[in-house]
Amino acid sequence: MQFSHSDAIWQAFPELAAGAFYADGIDASADVEEAIASFSAIAVARLAKAQESEFPEIQAWRRGFSRMGLKPTQYRSASEALLRRFRQEHALPRLHPLVDLCNAISLAFAIPVAVFDTEKIAGDLQVRHATGHETYLTFSGQSEHPEPGEVIFADDEGRAHARRWTNRQSGLSAVRETTRSVLVVAEALHAGAGEDTASLVATLADAFARHWSVTAATAALSQASPRFAFQVREGNARGLGRRHERPISGASSSSGDEPMLDKSIKIPGPDHPITVEHNPCRVVVTVAGRTIADSRNALTLREASYPPVQYIPRRDVDMSLLQRTDHGTHCPYKGDASYYSIALGGKRSENAAWTYEAPHAAVSNIKDHLAFYPDRVDAIEELASPEAGAF
Repeated sequence: MQFSHSDAIWQAFPELAAGAFYADGIDASADVEEAIASFSAIAVARLAKAQESEFPEIQAWRRGFSRMGLKPTQYRSASEALLRRFRQEHALPRLHPLVDLCNAISLAFAIPVAVFDTEKIAGDLQVRHATGHETYLTFSGQSEHPEPGEVIFADDEGRAHARRWTNRQSGLSAVRETTRSVLVVAEALHAGAGEDTASLVATLADAFARHWSVTAATAALSQASPRFAFQVREGNARGLGRRHERPISGASSSSGDEPMLDKSIKIPGPDHPITVEHNPCRVVVTVAGRTIADSRNALTLREASYPPVQYIPRRDVDMSLLQRTDHGTHCPYKGDASYYSIALGGKRSENAAWTYEAPHAAVSNIKDHLAFYPDRVDAIEELASPEAGAF
């Protein structure tokens, strides 16, 4: 198997430095709490001096997202999202020892760290621009098509394992309880990124060796040396064995290539926390210059390690601009979701909004609320304004 960045990516981002790490021999039984505490303490010390938005590592990714045509405060790199949540909540939810350890190292270095189950990758994996024909599986089990030109992680079968570069990973290759081999990728754009990503990968290798008996390989990637080739052990290729496992880091993803067929019910808990709180800000959603929703009664749902989602009361949404579709998904923690398209946004805004008409008891207060995909509307703004707006 091989991991690389396309020539076009290196040409557009010559300052890019990346490190890659392959490990085989992972299990879910390791105790990584002491290591997490050590790495988290580094993040605490940095955040005591400045917010994450002032870190050079984060500022470089914000500039990178701007160059990709993305609004940096709407689409954040994974490391910024983790640091922001850690600063606000002083901890991150526990998902899987490997994921928890990588998240803690990402906090310490302020550098995005992506972890892929190699069994779910078909052929090689490359960071490249999307053609628009690739498929991407969300953690809610929905299939998406990245926009043409969007930076994605893509395998040989045209499946995107991450969207908007370091913004959002796919549920398809997320770590599972029985994951045995992983590819870990760290990427940075700031001055000194080469030294920092090399140090991060060395730290990863040391931490893995302390907690698992692994076979490992590492590489430092640059424009002069852009490829990392590694041998995946026999029997661990995609398509063999575990076809119906659920991702550890996903709320409700289908496993592998097929849509979710069962409708199991799961209760949020320490391993997968969900909270729903009133948002004191005014939340405004716009599409094509029109206000779709305007509310001071939005609810913020936080689930596991994912970005917060704003659920807006139906009465504060201009439902005349939405069209119900036949699409539906199931989340074992929240229930069955129904979807709406926004004609004003064209194809981009198909199935842009969803609602749980009969949510499970743990999240019953999101009934009669709608949420919107950030990439299918122009903006979801949280405004500290006293004026209320409603339709």
